[in-house]
Amino acid sequence: MEWTSGNFQQRQKRLEDLSASRLADVFFTLHVAGVEEPVYVSEVVEKTMDPTFRHIDLGGCGAGVERAESLTVRIWVKSERMEAYRILVKLSLNLRSLQFIGKDLAAFSHPFPQNCIIFNLTDGYYTCFTDAQVEEPLNPFTVQPVKSSSTRILPTASFDALLRLSKLDDSIQDALALRDRLRGGLESIAGQNRKAWEQKTEVAEREDYVKTIEYAKATVGETGSQPAQDQGAEAD
Repeated sequence: MEWTSGNFQQRQKRLEDLSASRLADVFFTLHVAGVEEPVYVSEVVEKTMDPTFRHIDLGGCGAGVERAESLTVRIWVKSERMEAYRILVKLSLNLRSLQFIGKDLAAFSHPFPQNCIIFNLTDGYYTCFTDAQVEEPLNPFTVQPVKSSSTRILPTASFDALLRLSKLDDSIQDALALRDRLRGGLESIAGQNRKAWEQKTEVAEREDYVKTIEYAKATVGETGSQPAQDQGAEAD
């Protein structure tokens, strides 16, 4: 009501001051156990109350990070009144505890808690409700029903089943990489011993050549001595 007595410039200034007190520069970091430094640091979204960050790819961080089930998300903020960034939210979670909320946020009617973190994965949106009880299916490869905005219910695989399939694919890729390394090692060993095999073959060939020459000399010697004996017989 106090704004009604002021002019347009005063009301605009009041609105800008109120918005500036709530807006902040935001970025987040991802941490995993056993790694001192953050495995990912996001870009900074400036002057916002509802930041949206770009998609990330942890493929270059190694299998220990890429296959980790547990991680810690830290949200860092700094407003105009702050001199440095401080942690607003620190969320330690297991990826299997995420709840699927749909492929479109507009179809989700449940109110989100304050400072709720929403994960946009390849198959839809997930979040972690701390007050919700998560029941993991006995068989992770069973088909589970999924909430939909329409009356038609479509079956899909559970998130844990997709995670296990992803791990299986990583194991297969590791096995293929090991096979390639073994093949390269065998080729390297064969290359190092190729010279020795060539020298051994050359020695065998030279020995055969010497034996051939000796046999030829012996044959020529026997042939040359035979006419001399015949001439001595005629003289008698």
